[in-house]
Amino acid sequence: MSRTTNRLISVLLAVFTMISAVFVIIPPVSASAASEVIGYKITYTSKYAKLTLTPKSSTNTIYYTTNGKQPSESSKKYTGTIATARSVVIRAAEYDRNGSKVATIRYTLCPRVLTPRITAKTVSGSEYITVTTSTANAVICYTTDGTTPTQRSAKYTGSIKTEPGKVYTFRGFRTGFTSSRTASCTGKEINGSKADSDQERVLELMNKERAAVGASALILDETLCKAAAIRAEEITRKFGHERPDGTRYVSLLNELGIVNKAGAENIAEGFLSADEVMSGWMNSSGHKKNILNSTYTHIGIARYVSGGKSYWVQIFGAF
Repeated sequence: MSRTTNRLISVLLAVFTMISAVFVIIPPVSASAASEVIGYKITYTSKYAKLTLTPKSSTNTIYYTTNGKQPSESSKKYTGTIATARSVVIRAAEYDRNGSKVATIRYTLCPRVLTPRITAKTVSGSEYITVTTSTANAVICYTTDGTTPTQRSAKYTGSIKTEPGKVYTFRGFRTGFTSSRTASCTGKEINGSKADSDQERVLELMNKERAAVGASALILDETLCKAAAIRAEEITRKFGHERPDGTRYVSLLNELGIVNKAGAENIAEGFLSADEVMSGWMNSSGHKKNILNSTYTHIGIARYVSGGKSYWVQIFGAF
């Protein structure tokens, strides 16, 4: 190989080394971690929608805007739940102590009409349902074929006499609010097992006990009564608060779409009448505590007879 060729190779190697060195000393482009979503929870009251944000780290700071603009460290600092009575776009960014953006969120926060509550009552052998929502000025619409109601559906104006087997579905609407979740029931006997007089007597005795301690009267709830009826049959096979499939009784509430802020279950067997079972429950500290608990607002009651023995269930809820 000639001296000229060797010199040329040396030059090329030197150039390659210089280029390599250049690539080594250029720092890599930093990847943004802001693709992470800030943890959040949405809750609703009769007037407000509430957004609660949870930072990735307690040492981080969240800033947010309500005008659609990108938030920065000069935006409003998040210090607690954001509440709104109208639709608003919330944009938030979370920064660590080094000033790096680590997470973001964009959420359209809008009040929601609270889910209608269905209360069933039997009068002269017929079932009547009344429907309410805690959202003021909301209009409730309904269907009777199992479809989801729209604002063009029939408007609820008062108590409805049900027909066996017919599905009644309700939904609340209000201008400026997100429509509510649906609530449904099927026309039938309230507890699906035994005479409604048992329910009415237990409810009457229970509300007398509550009134004596200043607690508000419980409202008989159709869906909770359905759950109580199922549980009354289940405890004939496995007596206790654990279901025959091994899950706790609350799994039934989840299956039926019952969202409780609080809940409890009283069960009993062998008592022959509503008066007897209420006396038994009131003489048991745990059962009595549930009956008098002022947190609860609604109740489901059922009695089931098997092998000549009565099985009783109360399921409490706060809505």
